Amino acid sequence: MTALFNEFAEYQAATGARRSLESRIKRAEKGYPTVGSLPYGRTFDKETEEWGVDLEKRDFIRIIAKLYINGESIDKLAKTYGMGYAHLLKILRERCGDKWMQLFESKRLNINVEIPTKIPRLLRESVIKKIHKRIEANRTYTHGEYKNRYLLSSLIFCENCGRPLSGHPVGKKYRYYNHKKNERQEGCINSVNADRIEEAVLLHLIKMYGDKEYLEQAMARVYPNTERNAQLREE
Repeated sequence: MTALFNEFAEYQAATGARRSLESRIKRAEKGYPTVGSLPYGRTFDKETEEWGVDLEKRDFIRIIAKLYINGESIDKLAKTYGMGYAHLLKILRERCGDKWMQLFESKRLNINVEIPTKIPRLLRESVIKKIHKRIEANRTYTHGEYKNRYLLSSLIFCENCGRPLSGHPVGKKYRYYNHKKNERQEGCINSVNADRIEEAVLLHLIKMYGDKEYLEQAMARVYPNTERNAQLREE
């Protein structure tokens, strides 16, 4: 009987949780905020059921965006204005437009739903595109000065997920390019020996630019045979 009552109680709890979650999803579909905290710089009036903008926060994020686009680093801006690095980056990357994705997820109830919610924007779309372009550039070639010990820092990318690897020493003798643990997915590499890959890349560059025959062969693979093209056009 005890086991039976426990099963019945669990069923009732699951049913109640499902109803509650489904109710929140329906409200989100109508434009209400029903998950987590409000997106940065936005307000919601429960009486009028209307979204608004916190003007002070909007002006602040516009200043931050301008500084970031003009070359300031997220890390420096976050420290200067007393914000968390990840929080500020998420705001600039995801929370400045006119759409907010409300995520409803429950493994227990087998529910995983994202509801797009229309909200007032903080930045123009053209400014947001510049921010995304800067973020992408930071992942590739504008990520600051390199340390002499790692010639290819953030220039080596995981073939599986496309994220850059960064240099990390192991003791005083060994150097590796490591994949960040929090960004690693199934199938991603863990690390690459720095000495071996730097030597391989440098030898390849020397061979490619120093060997005239090799360079001509490489160019021939890229540029088509003009005589053959002329013959094909004639045919």
